[in-house]
Parts: sequence; C-alpha cells; structure tokens
Amino acid sequence: MVGRSAEFFRSTVLSELHALLTSKACREHAMLCPSILLDSSCSRYSDVQYHEAGYDSYVSGVVLIHICHLVARQTMSSYDTAATSWPKICHMTEIYMNCVNMIRCSVYHINVAGPDPNSCRPWLVLTSRTLWGKISQEEVMEALSSSDFLDVEMNGSSRCLIAAGTEKGARRIESDFANHPDYAVCPYTAPLLPPASAPMLWFGAVGVSAVAALYYLHKTGRVSLAW
Repeated sequence: MVGRSAEFFRSTVLSELHALLTSKACREHAMLCPSILLDSSCSRYSDVQYHEAGYDSYVSGVVLIHICHLVARQTMSSYDTAATSWPKICHMTEIYMNCVNMIRCSVYHINVAGPDPNSCRPWLVLTSRTLWGKISQEEVMEALSSSDFLDVEMNGSSRCLIAAGTEKGARRIESDFANHPDYAVCPYTAPLLPPASAPMLWFGAVGVSAVAALYYLHKTGRVSLAW
C-alpha cells in the first residue's frame, strides 16, 4: 500500500485491522466501500465475538474484501465515481490464489498450485578482521545470538554466509558489527564466475606473470632467450 492507504494498516491484529478498514476515515478515503451485511440467520454474530472460529472467519472475509477494494481503487482515477465492480475486486486476489503465507522462512509464501517464488532473504558475509584469522560457526552463532532469526553457513575457514530473516534484520546486523573487534560484516554478492573457474584464473595469472618476468629479464640482459 502506498500513500494515505498505508495508514489503515498500522496493525496486523485482526480486531484492530477490522476497525481501521471499516472506520469512517477509510470509507471517506476509498469511495463507495462495499456494504457487508449479515444474513438474518447469522444474527448470533451481530455482536463482537473475537476468538470464536466462525466470527473470526467472518471478520477475516470482511478485511479481505476491504483490502481488495482499496487496492482496486488505487488503480482507478480519483475522479472516477463509479462503484468498483465485484469482478474487479475479486481480480485483486488472483496473484495470491493458492498461496500459503510463510513466516521466518526463505520465502514469504509457497504456491500449492505452481512454482514457488525465489528466495528473497538478504545475505551477508562475515569475515575475520585479522589476517589469516579463522572463525568457527559456534563463535559466530554466539556473536549473533541477539539478532533476529537467521541461518549461518561456513564458507571457508575465515568467513561465513548469513541469511537474515528480513532486510531490517540484515541492516541491524550490519550496524551491530560496524565496530566489532573480531568480525566484519557486509552484504554478500554472489560470484559472477563458477568456483570451477578459479584454478584456471589462478594458473592463468601465474603464467602471465612468469612470461612478463622472463621478458623483463631478457630486456635487461640478465637472461638470454632463444626465440
């Protein structure tokens, strides 16, 4: 949500979210909000009964409809005074269909009817501040004990990769380790070349250096080369 619509999502508590989305301020912001009325046979739910399964399901449906209406209104001109059609409101939910929300996982949701999204967790790399210094996963986990949910994977003897739970969590880790005496943390950038190419680059660099050294010695007369 952007703009003023964001103020109606200050809380994710169901009762508070329902109160915000059905408030007079929200009705004035999103014109022609849908009217949702209980059938006479469901009069038992006319009174607030949070944490009762049927009532919570009803309120969740009301919240979903109001959210879809807000999203639909954002795609329309502010001068459009026509009521938002029910098919257009339903269309706002298509991208979420068959998706199950995941908390503190490598993805925000899984799709039970199609491919899952790519991992969106921010990655950091932690290294030792001392030359040739070695680190252990246990020491790193202890240093990160006050941080949010994360995963740690060793990537050699002197560095490890950290998968933070959220962007906010990643920024907090960077801030916490900005002046750490033993470890340095920065965002991780995946290598552009596969690991198998590293030996080829190393031997190529050594070969070029050797040729350059021989050429220098030949030019200075220290070594005689027969071409």
